[in-house]
Amino acid sequence: MHLFKKFLGIVLTIIIAVSGLTICVDAATFKGTSKLTSLGNSVSGITVKWSQNKKADGYRIFRKSGKSALKQIATVKDGKKLSYVDKKVKSNVKYTYAVKAYKGKSAGVMSKTKSILRVGTPKVTLSNALAGIKVSWGKVAGATKYAVSMRKSGQKTFKLAYYGKKTSYIYDVVKNNTSYEFKVKAVIGKTTGAYTTLQTKCFLDPPKNFHAEEYQDDLTGITIDWNGVKGAEGYYIYRSLKKENNFKRIANVKAEGKNYFVYVDKTCVSINSYKYYAVSYKGSDKSAKSEISADVYGYLENEDTPLYLTISKGEVYTDIYDKAHKYGADNSISWSSNNSKIVSVTSVGVMTGVSKGTAKITAKGMYENKMRKIHIYVTVK
Repeated sequence: MHLFKKFLGIVLTIIIAVSGLTICVDAATFKGTSKLTSLGNSVSGITVKWSQNKKADGYRIFRKSGKSALKQIATVKDGKKLSYVDKKVKSNVKYTYAVKAYKGKSAGVMSKTKSILRVGTPKVTLSNALAGIKVSWGKVAGATKYAVSMRKSGQKTFKLAYYGKKTSYIYDVVKNNTSYEFKVKAVIGKTTGAYTTLQTKCFLDPPKNFHAEEYQDDLTGITIDWNGVKGAEGYYIYRSLKKENNFKRIANVKAEGKNYFVYVDKTCVSINSYKYYAVSYKGSDKSAKSEISADVYGYLENEDTPLYLTISKGEVYTDIYDKAHKYGADNSISWSSNNSKIVSVTSVGVMTGVSKGTAKITAKGMYENKMRKIHIYVTVK
């Protein structure tokens, strides 16, 4: 029994020794190398490329910046994949890379290092201006210049349209209803970044001869008219109060093959003055703004839109009366105040600021056999 245990121990020792020797031999036999072939600035980061080692299971990527030591940042678990994009990089920073091939748990020899200055890729937006297509882009850290290349859609060759320090450029050699393609890259010293992905914009002229006026036939709203633009699918109409600059889209008028357009804004209200503009559109592309119309009075029509007014204590406000009288509506509109100790109002809409505070003025009138009303919130300072 004693001899058997001793024999078993010897056998196990031999097995372990042989196994260990085998592992060591496997590790020692893989001395594979892989050459770092190139580094390049791409849109999303730095692209690292290397040569293939046919015996390798994969590759380990190392990086450093400044005076720091090389550290492994990634493992590519595919012996046939020969590139990696390092996305965790910052513009205007110099990075140094190396690569190791590996097989199993054994790594080959570290490649020689290569370095590159990261040049970021700007974010680009295109918009139609009156003079042409405006190309705008965000600043890239460290960038000394920017290059804008363009071509007419359908052409094969790009041409350099702009090279300089600005972050916007208007390409003005354009034709209406024609598409153009643009790409932008940043430059730091002698190192260039990658071009942005291609962006396309169709240039459209804005609506011509745009204007608005009071509708004179039956006082149903404000009439807006303009001449059309070739290629436009339609027109967006925008409106703002006279004293503000908060234009909001109120209508979409389809082109339908016409050359002249009329739109009546029936959502306006009396005692307010409005201004308008329009843009042409085709798909997602919009033209620059048309000219802004002159100020135009509205009508007593929309009881859902409250009005707001600020006057001084003791001030007599007659503008409401003037507008109502202009349209001969003063005899059909009644006026009332919910607090005459703050704001008083006469039967024809003349308001007086009595004391500090806010009062609600209500105007009622018949229109198209229906009683309409609007509320005016008047604040006295």
